[in-house]
Amino acid sequence: MRLENLNCCQCGAPLQVPESAQFVTCNHCRASLVVRRMESVTLTESVANLDARLQKTEAELAQLVYQNRIAEEYRRWHRERKQFMTRDKNGNVLEPTPGASLVMMLLFGAIALGALANGMVGGGIIMLVVGTVMAVVNRHQADEYQRAYRRHLQRLGAIAPPSGTPSGEFLAQSGSAPTPEEYLEHLESLEDSTAST
Repeated sequence: MRLENLNCCQCGAPLQVPESAQFVTCNHCRASLVVRRMESVTLTESVANLDARLQKTEAELAQLVYQNRIAEEYRRWHRERKQFMTRDKNGNVLEPTPGASLVMMLLFGAIALGALANGMVGGGIIMLVVGTVMAVVNRHQADEYQRAYRRHLQRLGAIAPPSGTPSGEFLAQSGSAPTPEEYLEHLESLEDSTAST
């Protein structure tokens, strides 16, 4: 089996590491090391340093995912909200409210009463019916808008913020790494058991 001559990144001690090893423990300082193989060089790196970087990256990624989900929900609500909006005669965008229904009912009621007082019974009744229908439609839209807004708030509340607690799987995997000698003994015992079968 081919061995690689490396040095411990913590104490500088020489290590002979099997080329298949990914994690080792230094015989001298007992540091947990990860073996990093690149195109032109193979070296060791402290698992603690690597895990700290991994945890930071994981936390940053979780934060980005969270922010993206929040932004997507706001975009969704912006699209949904547009269908409820109305425009007044000046072009201002208004959201439907129950108060607007009451104002509309009172306005058409006053016009209807004025028409009835002037002897225009047909016109007064028409104004009263139109005002009532428009007020009911506006109230229905206001109720639908409020329900849609509550659903938006519920969806926002369901998006869990990042916990800030990285999984630690990498550290768990690398924490019980053997020393190079233990690794070699294990490989030799595997070779012996294969040869005997």
